[in-house]
Amino acid sequence: MPRRPRSPYAKEAAEGRPVDVTGVPLTRPYYRAAEHRLLQAERRLALALALEGVDYGPAVVHGVPLPA
Repeated sequence: MPRRPRSPYAKEAAEGRPVDVTGVPLTRPYYRAAEHRLLQAERRLALALALEGVDYGPAVVHGVPLPA
């Protein structure tokens, strides 16, 4: 059976050098996608309620608390 080439990352790890991860996202895309879907759902809810005349939204905008 012919030997398959090893990953360059395995070579660096074997030599004791750190692997360069600059430019690589530190979280899995599917993990972030769930967060984005939740934020989008909140924005859609706020828009739907605003169309009905209900004031719904964050209690703090740009670090400034809004009056109740």
